[in-house]
Parts: sequence; C-alpha cells; structure tokens
Amino acid sequence: MVEIAPKPFTLIQTLPTWRWFLWASIAFFVIVVLSYVGLRLYLARLQDEVLGLNNQIKEAAAAVNAEDEQTVVRFNESLNTLRSLFANHTYFSSFLSLINSSTYPKVSYNSVQAEAVKNSIQLKGSAQSYTALAKQIVALRENPMILGVAVSGITFGVKNLQFDLKVDVKPDIFRQQK
Repeated sequence: MVEIAPKPFTLIQTLPTWRWFLWASIAFFVIVVLSYVGLRLYLARLQDEVLGLNNQIKEAAAAVNAEDEQTVVRFNESLNTLRSLFANHTYFSSFLSLINSSTYPKVSYNSVQAEAVKNSIQLKGSAQSYTALAKQIVALRENPMILGVAVSGITFGVKNLQFDLKVDVKPDIFRQQK
C-alpha cells in the first residue's frame, strides 16, 4: 500500500532557478517607476516654491519706492566721490612734523608756503647767524624726505639774518601714511 503524506509547510517557497531573474527585473522596474513618480512630484513641488519666491521678489521690488531707490543711488555716488577725495587729499601734518624735527634751535620761520603739486615748500625765516643758517641747511639736506634745498634772498636785519629757502620734497610727504 502506498501512503500519501503531505509535505511539511515552508513559509518561503523556493523559486525555480530560471524565474529569479524575472522577479528581480520586475522588482527593479517597480523601484524605478516609483522613484520616477516620486522625483516628478518633488520637481513639481520645487517649481511651485520657485514660482512663489519669484512672486515674493516681484512684490518686494514693487514695494520699493522709486524715489527711495534714487536717493540710495545718489547717496552711493556721494560716498564714492568722498572716497576718491580722501584718496587724493593732501595732508600737511607729516610735512609740519618734518619741518619741526629738522629745525635748528637758533632758526625760526616767519612764513611757510607749500605747493603739493610741485612738491616744493617756500620757507621765509630768520637765523641768529650764518652758522645757524648753514646748520639749518645741512639738517634739511640730511633728511631723506627732502630732495633739495636752495637759499635765496639773504638780508641782514638788526639782530638777525633774514632768508628764503626753497625746499623740494618727496611727493609722499603730502600723502596720508597708512
């Protein structure tokens, strides 16, 4: 007699070896289709956000008053003009400190005229003697910022010697040191 016994139940049925490729292809196709649909939905959402941001930008641009915009533009031009003025501004403070450091004690200056364009300085002054004037000229010539010294108009006064000096200086003396 032949006895029929049922096979034990297995939860996972084994697939035949030729069908696993078919099932893997179907699973891959489903994953690709779901990814495509998800990305299309995400792209549509991003496009809606971009349109919303563009509308907000247009509203903000429309809210700006044309007069305010022109005021800001004029103010910016004024600032740029002011920057260029400061960049080309002539400073006499470094020149005055140069004269102060190079002046011999027995010499005094009555008038100072500086021409920044020509890089020259006209000094009118008085000295107690020829020796004091000579020491003053030597002190000026030894200064590295001074290019040349010319003496003219020496006259004798009651107590002192009157003179005119023309001093040629480097152009940097009239610029702001940074």
